Amino acid sequence: MTTRKILLTHLRESPSNPRQTFGRIDELAANLKQMGVLQPLIVRSIDVADQFEIVCGHRRARAAKKAGLTEVPCEVRVLTDDQVIEIQLAENLQRQDIEPLEEAEAFDAMITRHGFTPEAISKKLGISDGTVYGRLKLLKLCPEARKAVADGVLPSSVAVPLARLGDESFQLRCLRELKQRFHYEGEPAISARDALEFIHRDFSRALRLASFDVKDSMLIEGAVACGVCPNNTKCAKPQPGLFDDFSKAERGQAICTDISCFDKKTAAAWAIKVAEFEGAGVLVLNTEVGHGLFRYSEQLDHASGYIELDTPNPSDSKKRTWRDAFEKLSPDVRPPLVVAPDRSFRPRHLVDEKLLMKAIADAPGAPKWARAEVERKEEIAQARENAKADSAARDLRKRVQVSALWKIGASESKVTEAMLRFVLAGLGARWVSDEIRDALNIDSMDEYEKLVTKGDAKALRIALLVWGAFAGDLLDGGDDEPAEWKRLVKDAGVDLKALEKQLLTSDESEKAIDAKKKKKGGKS
Repeated sequence: MTTRKILLTHLRESPSNPRQTFGRIDELAANLKQMGVLQPLIVRSIDVADQFEIVCGHRRARAAKKAGLTEVPCEVRVLTDDQVIEIQLAENLQRQDIEPLEEAEAFDAMITRHGFTPEAISKKLGISDGTVYGRLKLLKLCPEARKAVADGVLPSSVAVPLARLGDESFQLRCLRELKQRFHYEGEPAISARDALEFIHRDFSRALRLASFDVKDSMLIEGAVACGVCPNNTKCAKPQPGLFDDFSKAERGQAICTDISCFDKKTAAAWAIKVAEFEGAGVLVLNTEVGHGLFRYSEQLDHASGYIELDTPNPSDSKKRTWRDAFEKLSPDVRPPLVVAPDRSFRPRHLVDEKLLMKAIADAPGAPKWARAEVERKEEIAQARENAKADSAARDLRKRVQVSALWKIGASESKVTEAMLRFVLAGLGARWVSDEIRDALNIDSMDEYEKLVTKGDAKALRIALLVWGAFAGDLLDGGDDEPAEWKRLVKDAGVDLKALEKQLLTSDESEKAIDAKKKKKGGKS
Protein backbone atom coordinates (compact mmCIF):
# COMPACT_ATOMS: atom_id res chain seq x y z
CA MET A 1 0.00 0.00 0.00
CA THR A 2 1.49 3.34 -1.07
CA THR A 3 0.28 6.95 -1.00
CA ARG A 4 1.05 9.34 -3.83
CA LYS A 5 -0.44 12.07 -5.93
CA ILE A 6 -2.19 10.97 -9.12
CA LEU A 7 -3.50 13.08 -11.98
CA LEU A 8 -7.29 13.30 -12.08
CA THR A 9 -7.16 12.36 -15.75
CA HIS A 10 -5.69 9.00 -14.70
CA LEU A 11 -8.58 8.13 -12.36
CA ARG A 12 -11.68 6.17 -13.38
CA GLU A 13 -14.90 5.90 -11.33
CA SER A 14 -15.70 2.42 -10.08
CA PRO A 15 -18.64 0.65 -11.80
CA SER A 16 -19.48 -1.08 -8.51
CA ASN A 17 -19.77 2.11 -6.48
CA PRO A 18 -23.19 2.02 -4.77
CA ARG A 19 -23.30 5.79 -4.49
CA GLN A 20 -25.30 7.38 -7.29
CA THR A 21 -26.04 10.81 -5.81
CA PHE A 22 -23.39 13.38 -4.95
CA GLY A 23 -24.85 16.33 -3.11
CA ARG A 24 -23.23 19.69 -2.22
CA ILE A 25 -20.41 19.32 -4.77
CA ASP A 26 -20.06 23.10 -5.17
CA GLU A 27 -19.60 23.59 -1.43
CA LEU A 28 -16.94 20.86 -1.24
CA ALA A 29 -15.18 22.23 -4.34
CA ALA A 30 -14.89 25.68 -2.72
CA ASN A 31 -13.38 24.08 0.38
CA LEU A 32 -10.87 21.99 -1.63
CA LYS A 33 -9.83 25.06 -3.58
CA GLN A 34 -8.69 26.67 -0.35
CA MET A 35 -7.50 23.68 1.68
CA GLY A 36 -6.70 21.03 -0.91
CA VAL A 37 -7.62 17.34 -0.54
CA LEU A 38 -6.59 16.35 2.98
CA GLN A 39 -7.89 12.77 3.02
CA PRO A 40 -6.41 10.54 0.30
CA LEU A 41 -8.67 8.68 -2.08
CA ILE A 42 -8.45 4.88 -2.05
CA VAL A 43 -7.64 3.53 -5.52
CA ARG A 44 -6.40 0.37 -7.18
CA SER A 45 -4.49 -0.09 -10.42
CA ILE A 46 -6.26 -1.52 -13.46
CA ASP A 47 -5.02 -3.25 -16.60
CA VAL A 48 -4.66 0.03 -18.51
CA ALA A 49 -1.22 1.64 -17.99
CA ASP A 50 -1.13 4.55 -15.53
CA GLN A 51 -4.87 4.28 -14.94
CA PHE A 52 -6.51 3.69 -11.56
CA GLU A 53 -10.02 2.80 -10.36
CA ILE A 54 -11.42 4.90 -7.52
CA VAL A 55 -12.52 2.61 -4.70
CA CYS A 56 -13.46 5.35 -2.21
CA GLY A 57 -13.56 9.11 -2.75
CA HIS A 58 -15.71 9.60 -5.82
CA ARG A 59 -17.30 12.77 -4.43
CA ARG A 60 -13.89 14.25 -3.55
CA ALA A 61 -12.61 13.47 -7.06
CA ARG A 62 -15.59 15.24 -8.67
CA ALA A 63 -15.23 18.25 -6.37
CA ALA A 64 -11.45 18.47 -7.00
CA LYS A 65 -12.06 18.54 -10.74
CA LYS A 66 -14.69 21.27 -10.29
CA ALA A 67 -12.22 23.23 -8.10
CA GLY A 68 -9.66 23.20 -10.93
CA LEU A 69 -7.20 20.80 -9.27
CA THR A 70 -5.19 18.57 -11.56
CA GLU A 71 -4.05 15.92 -9.08
CA VAL A 72 -5.14 14.45 -5.74
CA PRO A 73 -3.48 12.32 -3.04
CA CYS A 74 -4.32 8.63 -3.41
CA GLU A 75 -3.73 5.50 -1.37
CA VAL A 76 -2.97 2.76 -3.89
CA ARG A 77 -4.04 -0.71 -2.74
CA VAL A 78 -4.06 -4.18 -4.24
CA LEU A 79 -7.65 -5.33 -3.97
CA THR A 80 -9.91 -8.03 -5.40
CA ASP A 81 -13.35 -7.20 -6.79
CA ASP A 82 -14.99 -8.61 -3.65
CA GLN A 83 -12.78 -6.51 -1.41
CA VAL A 84 -13.60 -3.38 -3.45
CA ILE A 85 -17.32 -3.92 -2.97
CA GLU A 86 -16.93 -4.62 0.75
CA ILE A 87 -14.93 -1.42 1.26
CA GLN A 88 -17.36 0.65 -0.78
CA LEU A 89 -20.37 -0.71 1.10
CA ALA A 90 -18.73 -0.21 4.47
CA GLU A 91 -17.82 3.37 3.60
CA ASN A 92 -21.28 4.17 2.23
CA LEU A 93 -23.04 2.71 5.24
CA GLN A 94 -21.24 5.29 7.36
CA ARG A 95 -22.68 8.13 5.30
CA GLN A 96 -25.62 9.99 6.76
CA ASP A 97 -27.14 10.72 3.34
CA ILE A 98 -27.00 7.21 1.92
CA GLU A 99 -29.96 6.44 -0.32
CA PRO A 100 -31.90 3.22 0.38
CA LEU A 101 -32.08 2.34 -3.30
CA GLU A 102 -28.30 2.77 -3.66
CA GLU A 103 -27.81 0.27 -0.85
CA ALA A 104 -30.31 -2.07 -2.47
CA GLU A 105 -28.46 -2.02 -5.80
CA ALA A 106 -25.12 -2.55 -4.09
CA PHE A 107 -26.43 -5.57 -2.16
CA ASP A 108 -27.93 -6.95 -5.36
CA ALA A 109 -24.57 -6.55 -7.15
CA MET A 110 -22.80 -8.47 -4.37
CA ILE A 111 -25.32 -11.30 -4.78
CA THR A 112 -25.54 -11.47 -8.58
CA ARG A 113 -21.94 -10.66 -9.49
CA HIS A 114 -19.94 -11.97 -6.61
CA GLY A 115 -21.96 -14.85 -5.19
CA PHE A 116 -22.77 -13.39 -1.78
CA THR A 117 -25.89 -14.45 0.13
CA PRO A 118 -27.98 -11.88 2.04
CA GLU A 119 -26.85 -13.52 5.28
CA ALA A 120 -23.19 -13.24 4.22
CA ILE A 121 -23.65 -9.54 3.43
CA SER A 122 -25.23 -8.83 6.81
CA LYS A 123 -22.42 -10.67 8.58
CA LYS A 124 -19.71 -8.86 6.61
CA LEU A 125 -21.20 -5.44 7.27
CA GLY A 126 -22.42 -6.05 10.79
CA ILE A 127 -26.08 -5.31 10.06
CA SER A 128 -29.23 -7.40 10.48
CA ASP A 129 -30.50 -9.89 7.93
CA GLY A 130 -33.79 -7.98 7.92
CA THR A 131 -32.04 -4.77 6.81
CA VAL A 132 -30.46 -6.54 3.84
CA TYR A 133 -33.67 -8.30 2.80
CA GLY A 134 -35.64 -5.08 3.26
CA ARG A 135 -33.30 -3.14 0.99
CA LEU A 136 -33.39 -5.90 -1.65
CA LYS A 137 -37.19 -5.78 -1.60
CA LEU A 138 -37.03 -2.15 -2.74
CA LEU A 139 -35.77 -3.37 -6.12
CA LYS A 140 -39.31 -4.73 -6.69
CA LEU A 141 -40.77 -1.22 -6.61
CA CYS A 142 -42.35 0.20 -9.74
CA PRO A 143 -40.53 3.20 -11.33
CA GLU A 144 -42.96 5.74 -9.82
CA ALA A 145 -42.43 4.37 -6.33
CA ARG A 146 -38.64 4.33 -6.79
CA LYS A 147 -38.78 7.99 -7.73
CA ALA A 148 -40.89 8.74 -4.66
CA VAL A 149 -38.24 7.05 -2.48
CA ALA A 150 -35.40 8.93 -4.19
CA ASP A 151 -37.26 12.24 -3.81
CA GLY A 152 -37.76 11.62 -0.11
CA VAL A 153 -41.55 11.52 -0.44
CA LEU A 154 -41.92 7.81 0.32
CA PRO A 155 -40.19 6.69 3.56
CA SER A 156 -38.26 3.42 3.29
CA SER A 157 -40.36 2.02 6.15
CA VAL A 158 -43.39 2.37 3.86
CA ALA A 159 -41.56 1.46 0.64
CA VAL A 160 -40.94 -2.15 1.73
CA PRO A 161 -44.65 -2.89 2.38
CA LEU A 162 -45.46 -1.19 -0.93
CA ALA A 163 -42.90 -3.33 -2.79
CA ARG A 164 -44.38 -6.36 -1.07
CA LEU A 165 -47.58 -5.89 -3.10
CA GLY A 166 -45.72 -7.23 -6.14
CA ASP A 167 -48.14 -6.34 -8.94
CA GLU A 168 -47.18 -2.92 -10.36
CA SER A 169 -50.81 -1.90 -10.88
CA PHE A 170 -51.51 -2.43 -7.18
CA GLN A 171 -48.33 -0.56 -6.25
CA LEU A 172 -49.34 2.40 -8.41
CA ARG A 173 -52.88 2.45 -7.04
CA CYS A 174 -51.62 2.27 -3.47
CA LEU A 175 -48.93 4.93 -4.02
CA ARG A 176 -51.44 7.39 -5.46
CA GLU A 177 -53.78 6.80 -2.53
CA LEU A 178 -50.92 7.36 -0.08
CA LYS A 179 -49.91 10.63 -1.73
CA GLN A 180 -53.48 11.88 -1.85
CA ARG A 181 -54.40 10.92 1.71
CA PHE A 182 -51.24 11.15 3.79
CA HIS A 183 -48.83 13.63 2.15
CA TYR A 184 -49.88 16.45 4.41
CA GLU A 185 -49.34 20.07 3.44
CA GLY A 186 -46.00 21.40 4.61
CA GLU A 187 -44.57 17.93 5.26
CA PRO A 188 -41.72 16.64 3.05
CA ALA A 189 -42.76 12.98 3.22
CA ILE A 190 -45.84 10.81 3.50
CA SER A 191 -46.88 10.07 7.09
CA ALA A 192 -45.38 6.63 7.72
CA ARG A 193 -47.75 5.73 10.55
CA ASP A 194 -50.91 6.60 8.61
CA ALA A 195 -49.57 5.01 5.42
CA LEU A 196 -48.77 1.69 7.11
CA GLU A 197 -52.18 1.58 8.76
CA PHE A 198 -53.79 2.18 5.36
CA ILE A 199 -51.72 -0.54 3.64
CA HIS A 200 -52.53 -3.05 6.37
CA ARG A 201 -56.25 -2.27 6.12
CA ASP A 202 -56.75 -1.92 2.36
CA PHE A 203 -53.89 -3.86 0.80
CA SER A 204 -53.69 -7.02 2.88
CA ARG A 205 -56.15 -9.84 3.51
CA ALA A 206 -56.73 -12.00 6.59
CA LEU A 207 -56.55 -15.61 5.39
CA ARG A 208 -59.17 -16.71 7.94
CA LEU A 209 -61.68 -14.71 5.85
CA ALA A 210 -60.66 -16.31 2.54
CA SER A 211 -63.52 -17.82 0.56
CA PHE A 212 -61.18 -20.39 -1.00
CA ASP A 213 -59.26 -23.36 0.41
CA VAL A 214 -55.95 -21.90 1.61
CA LYS A 215 -54.38 -25.38 1.40
CA ASP A 216 -55.14 -25.68 -2.33
CA SER A 217 -51.91 -25.33 -4.32
CA MET A 218 -53.59 -25.92 -7.70
CA LEU A 219 -56.19 -23.14 -7.64
CA ILE A 220 -54.24 -20.81 -9.95
CA GLU A 221 -51.17 -21.45 -12.07
CA GLY A 222 -47.83 -20.56 -10.51
CA ALA A 223 -49.14 -20.15 -6.97
CA VAL A 224 -48.46 -22.26 -3.90
CA ALA A 225 -50.66 -23.11 -0.93
CA CYS A 226 -51.08 -20.10 1.36
CA GLY A 227 -49.54 -21.91 4.34
CA VAL A 228 -46.12 -22.09 2.69
CA CYS A 229 -46.32 -18.86 0.71
CA PRO A 230 -43.59 -16.34 1.63
CA ASN A 231 -46.18 -13.55 1.38
CA ASN A 232 -48.08 -15.00 4.34
CA THR A 233 -47.10 -13.33 7.64
CA LYS A 234 -47.45 -16.71 9.35
CA CYS A 235 -45.24 -18.52 6.86
CA ALA A 236 -43.08 -21.20 8.52
CA LYS A 237 -39.91 -19.56 7.23
CA PRO A 238 -40.67 -15.91 6.54
CA GLN A 239 -38.08 -13.76 4.84
CA PRO A 240 -36.26 -11.73 7.51
CA GLY A 241 -37.49 -8.15 7.81
CA LEU A 242 -40.33 -8.59 5.33
CA PHE A 243 -43.11 -8.18 7.89
CA ASP A 244 -41.44 -5.93 10.45
CA ASP A 245 -44.21 -3.35 9.96
CA PHE A 246 -46.72 -5.81 11.47
CA SER A 247 -46.90 -6.41 15.21
CA LYS A 248 -46.08 -9.87 16.55
CA ALA A 249 -49.78 -10.48 17.19
CA GLU A 250 -50.68 -9.46 13.64
CA ARG A 251 -48.00 -11.69 12.12
CA GLY A 252 -49.49 -14.62 14.02
CA GLN A 253 -52.90 -14.13 12.40
CA ALA A 254 -51.83 -15.31 8.94
CA ILE A 255 -52.23 -12.23 6.74
CA CYS A 256 -51.76 -12.34 2.99
CA THR A 257 -49.74 -9.38 1.71
CA ASP A 258 -50.04 -10.25 -1.98
CA ILE A 259 -53.61 -9.17 -2.67
CA SER A 260 -53.18 -9.69 -6.41
CA CYS A 261 -52.70 -13.42 -5.83
CA PHE A 262 -55.43 -13.43 -3.15
CA ASP A 263 -57.94 -11.84 -5.51
CA LYS A 264 -57.06 -14.23 -8.33
CA LYS A 265 -57.56 -17.22 -6.05
CA THR A 266 -60.85 -15.75 -4.87
CA ALA A 267 -62.07 -15.31 -8.45
CA ALA A 268 -60.97 -18.82 -9.45
CA ALA A 269 -62.70 -20.42 -6.46
CA TRP A 270 -65.88 -18.44 -7.10
CA ALA A 271 -65.93 -19.52 -10.77
CA ILE A 272 -65.81 -23.15 -9.63
CA LYS A 273 -68.70 -22.60 -7.19
CA VAL A 274 -70.78 -20.83 -9.85
CA ALA A 275 -70.35 -23.80 -12.20
CA GLU A 276 -71.44 -26.18 -9.42
CA PHE A 277 -74.54 -24.16 -8.53
CA GLU A 278 -75.58 -23.62 -12.12
CA GLY A 279 -75.03 -27.32 -12.79
CA ALA A 280 -77.56 -28.01 -10.05
CA GLY A 281 -80.04 -25.58 -11.64
CA VAL A 282 -79.59 -22.80 -9.07
CA LEU A 283 -79.67 -19.17 -10.21
CA VAL A 284 -76.44 -17.31 -9.33
CA LEU A 285 -76.53 -13.52 -9.26
CA ASN A 286 -73.59 -11.73 -10.86
CA THR A 287 -70.89 -10.05 -8.80
CA GLU A 288 -72.19 -6.50 -9.18
CA VAL A 289 -75.71 -7.42 -8.06
CA GLY A 290 -74.45 -9.64 -5.24
CA HIS A 291 -72.13 -6.99 -3.85
CA GLY A 292 -74.96 -4.48 -4.10
CA LEU A 293 -77.09 -6.65 -1.81
CA PHE A 294 -74.30 -6.61 0.80
CA ARG A 295 -73.35 -3.00 0.15
CA TYR A 296 -72.38 -1.70 3.57
CA SER A 297 -71.37 -4.83 5.49
CA GLU A 298 -71.51 -8.59 5.36
CA GLN A 299 -75.19 -8.38 6.33
CA LEU A 300 -77.91 -8.48 3.69
CA ASP A 301 -79.43 -5.08 2.93
CA HIS A 302 -82.80 -5.00 4.72
CA ALA A 303 -84.42 -3.42 1.67
CA SER A 304 -83.11 -6.04 -0.76
CA GLY A 305 -86.40 -7.95 -1.04
CA TYR A 306 -84.62 -11.21 -0.13
CA ILE A 307 -84.36 -13.37 2.99
CA GLU A 308 -81.09 -15.14 3.75
CA LEU A 309 -81.87 -18.72 4.68
CA ASP A 310 -79.02 -19.14 7.16
CA THR A 311 -79.99 -16.18 9.34
CA PRO A 312 -82.26 -16.45 12.42
CA ASN A 313 -86.00 -15.99 11.94
CA PRO A 314 -86.87 -13.23 14.46
CA SER A 315 -90.51 -14.39 14.61
CA ASP A 316 -89.61 -17.97 15.57
CA SER A 317 -89.83 -18.48 19.35
CA LYS A 318 -87.15 -21.19 19.08
CA LYS A 319 -84.85 -18.82 17.12
CA ARG A 320 -84.46 -21.27 14.26
CA THR A 321 -83.14 -20.08 10.89
CA TRP A 322 -85.26 -19.35 7.86
CA ARG A 323 -83.81 -22.48 6.26
CA ASP A 324 -85.73 -24.59 8.76
CA ALA A 325 -89.05 -23.05 7.64
CA PHE A 326 -87.98 -23.23 3.98
CA GLU A 327 -87.14 -26.94 4.09
CA LYS A 328 -90.41 -27.80 5.83
CA LEU A 329 -92.29 -26.52 2.80
CA SER A 330 -93.35 -28.99 0.15
CA PRO A 331 -90.82 -28.91 -2.73
CA ASP A 332 -93.54 -27.93 -5.19
CA VAL A 333 -94.36 -24.69 -3.31
CA ARG A 334 -90.86 -23.67 -2.28
CA PRO A 335 -89.70 -20.39 -3.84
CA PRO A 336 -86.65 -20.78 -6.09
CA LEU A 337 -83.29 -20.60 -4.33
CA VAL A 338 -80.92 -17.80 -5.40
CA VAL A 339 -77.19 -17.65 -4.63
CA ALA A 340 -75.37 -14.32 -4.39
CA PRO A 341 -71.68 -13.55 -3.74
CA ASP A 342 -71.13 -11.29 -0.74
CA ARG A 343 -68.19 -8.88 -0.64
CA SER A 344 -65.85 -11.70 0.43
CA PHE A 345 -67.19 -13.93 -2.37
CA ARG A 346 -68.86 -16.34 0.01
CA PRO A 347 -72.05 -17.87 -1.45
CA ARG A 348 -75.15 -16.60 0.36
CA HIS A 349 -78.40 -18.52 -0.07
CA LEU A 350 -81.35 -16.19 -0.66
CA VAL A 351 -85.07 -16.50 -1.32
CA ASP A 352 -87.56 -13.87 -2.47
CA GLU A 353 -89.06 -12.45 0.73
CA LYS A 354 -92.67 -12.10 -0.50
CA LEU A 355 -92.76 -15.55 -2.06
CA LEU A 356 -91.30 -17.26 1.01
CA MET A 357 -93.60 -15.51 3.46
CA LYS A 358 -96.66 -16.34 1.37
CA ALA A 359 -95.62 -19.96 0.96
CA ILE A 360 -95.13 -20.34 4.72
CA ALA A 361 -98.44 -18.59 5.50
CA ASP A 362 -100.39 -20.71 2.97
CA ALA A 363 -98.88 -24.04 4.08
CA PRO A 364 -101.03 -26.44 6.17
CA GLY A 365 -100.59 -25.79 9.89
CA ALA A 366 -98.88 -22.47 9.23
CA PRO A 367 -97.68 -20.65 12.38
CA LYS A 368 -99.69 -17.59 13.45
CA TRP A 369 -96.72 -15.29 13.00
CA ALA A 370 -96.52 -16.17 9.30
CA ARG A 371 -100.00 -14.86 8.42
CA ALA A 372 -99.51 -11.81 10.66
CA GLU A 373 -96.15 -11.08 9.02
CA VAL A 374 -97.64 -11.39 5.52
CA GLU A 375 -100.42 -8.96 6.42
CA ARG A 376 -97.93 -6.54 7.97
CA LYS A 377 -95.76 -6.64 4.87
CA GLU A 378 -98.78 -6.09 2.63
CA GLU A 379 -99.83 -3.06 4.70
CA ILE A 380 -96.30 -1.63 4.47
CA ALA A 381 -96.19 -2.23 0.72
CA GLN A 382 -99.58 -0.55 0.24
CA ALA A 383 -98.50 2.41 2.37
CA ARG A 384 -95.40 2.78 0.23
CA GLU A 385 -97.45 2.68 -2.95
CA ASN A 386 -99.82 5.30 -1.58
CA ALA A 387 -96.94 7.53 -0.54
CA LYS A 388 -95.37 7.11 -3.97
CA ALA A 389 -98.64 8.05 -5.69
CA ASP A 390 -99.08 11.09 -3.40
CA SER A 391 -95.53 12.22 -4.11
CA ALA A 392 -96.05 11.87 -7.86
CA ALA A 393 -99.28 13.88 -7.68
CA ARG A 394 -97.61 16.61 -5.62
CA ASP A 395 -94.68 16.76 -8.06
CA LEU A 396 -97.08 17.11 -10.99
CA ARG A 397 -98.99 19.94 -9.27
CA LYS A 398 -95.72 21.69 -8.54
CA ARG A 399 -94.67 21.43 -12.17
CA VAL A 400 -98.01 22.83 -13.28
CA GLN A 401 -97.66 25.73 -10.85
CA VAL A 402 -94.12 26.52 -12.00
CA SER A 403 -95.21 26.35 -15.68
CA ALA A 404 -98.05 28.75 -14.94
CA LEU A 405 -95.73 31.20 -13.21
CA TRP A 406 -93.35 31.21 -16.14
CA LYS A 407 -96.26 31.67 -18.53
CA ILE A 408 -97.58 34.65 -16.56
CA GLY A 409 -94.15 36.17 -15.98
CA ALA A 410 -93.20 35.93 -19.65
CA SER A 411 -96.38 37.55 -20.87
CA GLU A 412 -96.59 41.21 -21.78
CA SER A 413 -99.85 41.70 -19.89
CA LYS A 414 -100.19 44.70 -17.64
CA VAL A 415 -99.57 44.46 -13.93
CA THR A 416 -102.69 43.47 -12.04
CA GLU A 417 -103.66 43.66 -8.43
CA ALA A 418 -103.54 39.84 -8.32
CA MET A 419 -99.91 39.90 -9.48
CA LEU A 420 -99.07 42.49 -6.88
CA ARG A 421 -100.70 40.61 -4.02
CA PHE A 422 -99.10 37.30 -5.02
CA VAL A 423 -95.56 38.66 -5.26
CA LEU A 424 -95.85 40.63 -2.01
CA ALA A 425 -97.27 37.60 -0.19
CA GLY A 426 -94.30 35.57 -1.41
CA LEU A 427 -91.79 38.20 -0.41
CA GLY A 428 -92.63 38.19 3.27
CA ALA A 429 -89.42 39.02 5.12
CA ARG A 430 -87.16 37.26 2.64
CA TRP A 431 -84.08 38.86 1.15
CA VAL A 432 -83.85 39.72 -2.55
CA SER A 433 -81.92 37.24 -4.69
CA ASP A 434 -78.71 38.25 -6.47
CA GLU A 435 -80.37 37.64 -9.84
CA ILE A 436 -83.11 40.17 -9.11
CA ARG A 437 -80.68 42.79 -7.76
CA ASP A 438 -78.49 42.47 -10.85
CA ALA A 439 -81.40 42.62 -13.27
CA LEU A 440 -83.01 45.69 -11.66
CA ASN A 441 -79.76 47.37 -10.56
CA ILE A 442 -80.92 47.69 -6.94
CA ASP A 443 -79.14 47.06 -3.63
CA SER A 444 -81.81 46.53 -1.00
CA MET A 445 -85.12 44.95 -0.20
CA ASP A 446 -86.66 48.42 0.29
CA GLU A 447 -85.75 49.44 -3.25
CA TYR A 448 -87.29 46.28 -4.61
CA GLU A 449 -90.53 46.69 -2.67
CA LYS A 450 -90.84 50.27 -3.94
CA LEU A 451 -90.63 49.01 -7.52
CA VAL A 452 -93.19 46.31 -6.89
CA THR A 453 -95.66 48.54 -5.04
CA LYS A 454 -95.43 51.07 -7.86
CA GLY A 455 -96.56 48.32 -10.19
CA ASP A 456 -93.32 48.09 -12.21
CA ALA A 457 -94.10 45.39 -14.79
CA LYS A 458 -90.46 44.43 -15.30
CA ALA A 459 -89.93 43.93 -11.58
CA LEU A 460 -92.99 41.75 -11.31
CA ARG A 461 -92.13 39.61 -14.32
CA ILE A 462 -88.55 39.07 -13.11
CA ALA A 463 -89.87 38.10 -9.68
CA LEU A 464 -92.23 35.60 -11.25
CA LEU A 465 -89.61 34.15 -13.61
CA VAL A 466 -86.54 34.03 -11.39
CA TRP A 467 -87.83 33.84 -7.87
CA GLY A 468 -91.60 33.74 -7.88
CA ALA A 469 -91.63 29.97 -8.54
CA PHE A 470 -90.23 29.57 -5.05
CA ALA A 471 -92.15 32.49 -3.51
CA GLY A 472 -91.94 31.88 0.20
CA ASP A 473 -93.96 28.84 1.16
CA LEU A 474 -96.96 29.78 -0.95
CA LEU A 475 -96.54 26.97 -3.47
CA ASP A 476 -95.36 23.47 -2.59
CA GLY A 477 -97.47 21.30 -4.87
CA GLY A 478 -99.96 20.59 -2.10
CA ASP A 479 -103.76 20.55 -2.32
CA ASP A 480 -104.20 23.64 -0.15
CA GLU A 481 -103.48 26.40 -2.66
CA PRO A 482 -103.46 30.02 -1.36
CA ALA A 483 -106.08 32.56 -2.37
CA GLU A 484 -103.42 34.80 -3.93
CA TRP A 485 -102.45 31.99 -6.29
CA LYS A 486 -106.01 31.22 -7.35
CA ARG A 487 -106.76 34.88 -8.09
CA LEU A 488 -103.49 35.32 -10.03
CA VAL A 489 -104.28 32.33 -12.25
CA LYS A 490 -107.87 33.47 -12.79
CA ASP A 491 -106.95 37.05 -13.73
CA ALA A 492 -104.17 35.87 -16.07
CA GLY A 493 -106.55 33.45 -17.78
CA VAL A 494 -104.20 30.45 -17.35
CA ASP A 495 -105.82 27.04 -17.83
CA LEU A 496 -104.12 24.77 -15.26
CA LYS A 497 -105.86 21.65 -16.57
CA ALA A 498 -104.54 22.33 -20.05
CA LEU A 499 -101.02 22.83 -18.67
CA GLU A 500 -101.27 19.55 -16.77
CA LYS A 501 -102.38 17.74 -19.92
CA GLN A 502 -99.46 19.22 -21.88
CA LEU A 503 -96.97 18.07 -19.23
CA LEU A 504 -98.41 14.54 -19.15
CA THR A 505 -98.31 14.33 -22.95
CA SER A 506 -94.70 15.51 -22.91
CA ASP A 507 -93.84 12.89 -20.27
CA GLU A 508 -95.38 10.13 -22.37
CA SER A 509 -93.45 11.25 -25.44
CA GLU A 510 -90.17 11.21 -23.51
CA LYS A 511 -90.91 7.72 -22.16
CA ALA A 512 -91.62 6.46 -25.67
CA ILE A 513 -88.36 7.94 -26.97
CA ASP A 514 -86.40 6.39 -24.09
CA ALA A 515 -88.03 3.00 -24.66
CA LYS A 516 -87.18 3.17 -28.35
CA LYS A 517 -83.55 4.00 -27.57
CA LYS A 518 -83.28 1.11 -25.09
CA LYS A 519 -84.83 -1.29 -27.57
CA LYS A 520 -82.44 -0.15 -30.28
CA GLY A 521 -79.49 -0.46 -27.89
CA GLY A 522 -80.52 -3.98 -26.92
CA LYS A 523 -80.58 -5.13 -30.55
CA SER A 524 -77.05 -3.85 -31.20
